[in-house]
Amino acid sequence: MPEPNEYWEASDEGRSQKLYAGFCEFASSVVDYCEGRRLLDQGRNSSGRLNWSATASYYSLVHSGRFLLFMAVGDFPTIHSRLARCFDQENRAPEPTDWLTKFPALDYRFGPMATRYSTDVDFQRVHDFWAPFLAGNEATNFLVWFGTVLDRVIDLRNENNYEAILIAHEYRHWEMTEVFQHLATQMQDGARQVIGSMAQWYSAYLAHASSTVKSKPSPPAAEFIATYVAKRIEEPVRDWYSKA
Repeated sequence: MPEPNEYWEASDEGRSQKLYAGFCEFASSVVDYCEGRRLLDQGRNSSGRLNWSATASYYSLVHSGRFLLFMAVGDFPTIHSRLARCFDQENRAPEPTDWLTKFPALDYRFGPMATRYSTDVDFQRVHDFWAPFLAGNEATNFLVWFGTVLDRVIDLRNENNYEAILIAHEYRHWEMTEVFQHLATQMQDGARQVIGSMAQWYSAYLAHASSTVKSKPSPPAAEFIATYVAKRIEEPVRDWYSKA
């Protein structure tokens, strides 16, 4: 089966589309983090909706994982547990990607997509993509840590006890507030650390991409992203949360 990056790299338009799709995952991670933070700040005073704060932060982490994989291989597994296994250094069974296969009419060149694009992803492949833009063992250390965090938060969401805590908290069982405060805070801290590292990695990647882009009309990567950062992250965040 052809590699997803073969699809994106077939034309200038495809390369721009990949750049934009990757950016959307990054932006989704940032906006979910901001929403989680807003709900957490509200919950400190009212003890309400902390469950939704934790959920927003959880999806911030999921979008972060998708971003890291998508930039590396042009696709990602849509099932969360499989996504996490791509960051498990001990996992010897690569995970197949499937997001692109969900868009049968995606091909802008030939109409309905006749070819299915997919690839297998493991820790080493993600590491090898990002490592050239970083120093020392930064890629290894971060990806190992991120894989552990993602695996744990996915397990937490899937536990029946977590669902029971959700129900209890919704009905204002005040004895659960401390538990939820801790959960929401930990989710926020994890999402914040991930976004901070991703922003640095993304910046290094874009600087490299901008220096090597020679084709037209594909825009230079840094300029392209700067425009969309302003329109799709900074302005909405200021409007919705009064901060950037």
